Amino acid sequence: MNSYLVGIIMAFIGPMLHAWSNIIDNHFSNKIFKRLEPVIFFSQVVGLCILPIIILIDPPHFISIRAAGIILIIALIEVFYLFPYYYSLRHTDTSVVASLFSLGKLFIPLSAFLFINEKLSVNQYLGFFVLTLSSVILSVDFKKRKLNRAFILMFIVSILLSVESVLLKYLYQTGMGWGSSIFWLATFQFLISACFFLNKKNINELPSALKNIKSVCRLFLLTEILSWVGVLTANYALYLIPVSVAKGISSTQPVFVLIYALLFAGFAPNMFKEYLGKDGILKKVILFILTIIGVWLIS
Repeated sequence: MNSYLVGIIMAFIGPMLHAWSNIIDNHFSNKIFKRLEPVIFFSQVVGLCILPIIILIDPPHFISIRAAGIILIIALIEVFYLFPYYYSLRHTDTSVVASLFSLGKLFIPLSAFLFINEKLSVNQYLGFFVLTLSSVILSVDFKKRKLNRAFILMFIVSILLSVESVLLKYLYQTGMGWGSSIFWLATFQFLISACFFLNKKNINELPSALKNIKSVCRLFLLTEILSWVGVLTANYALYLIPVSVAKGISSTQPVFVLIYALLFAGFAPNMFKEYLGKDGILKKVILFILTIIGVWLIS
């Protein structure tokens, strides 16, 4: 199996796993946790626990000061994008939030061309436009003729994550290994999230957060493992294939959220925040079609 095909497969595994993470995150942010900082910190602790596996697969190396600066920027994005993400999950459907990650992907082809000289075909550029259009359609309330409140927040998040992807691809192109990137990112993210406890409110919230985590321990570990494995596969896809193709495929995430909701919401209704009325389904079918067309064009 050639490396490009492996990269395509890895790129699809990421959104399949992250879709489950979105669903469980929605449950946590709406029903379990009030304050987000302790939860984000414990998420990074789980990331540290995965590092021994990374060391065995692809041993990390020391990095230059320049590379460390770029890793720090990526780690800051990875930690702080979670705040508007969780806020958005509290105010709209999970599949809508997942689709809004695609908004900033229009900037990926341009930034990839400018900074790492990555060029795409006309069809691939068209695919990015189609994917972004599907996100906008899903976010518009046609009855009230306005975008939902999550749109602006997730637009900013998606731009930041697009910048992150290009920076990470740059590190790979300049010689950094996959294992080194994961190791140093996990380390920096843990240190950044640990700084949350400089705030006394977060320290006071710690006992309550620990109690809540214990009450949903298995579910919390499951979502963190799914999230981290999704990150590992997505980053490995970036290592193997063009950043524009990898991030375009990640736009299938809301499709998987919808599939999971349709299949499993009847068995665990409390886990899903997904409107499945006729008008909602119609908009989401349009999302399905446009997303499939967009992914086909860029792949």
